[in-house]
Amino acid sequence: MNPNTDAPAIVHTHVDLLGEKYGGQALSCNDEFFAEASNLVKRQAPVFIDDKYTDRGKWMDGWE
Repeated sequence: MNPNTDAPAIVHTHVDLLGEKYGGQALSCNDEFFAEASNLVKRQAPVFIDDKYTDRGKWMDGWE
């Protein structure tokens, strides 16, 4: 999905008050095995790097 063109209309017409731009943060989570919870409030578009791995396996930017 292209975040600039394929996103639902709400993405373009409402303010994301949870986002880090407005001070939003992940206060707790039950599992950060695949990625840090703080990635969920980032404004940047999701990233997929085909051949990037960590000591836990496939690298994920937190949007999965």
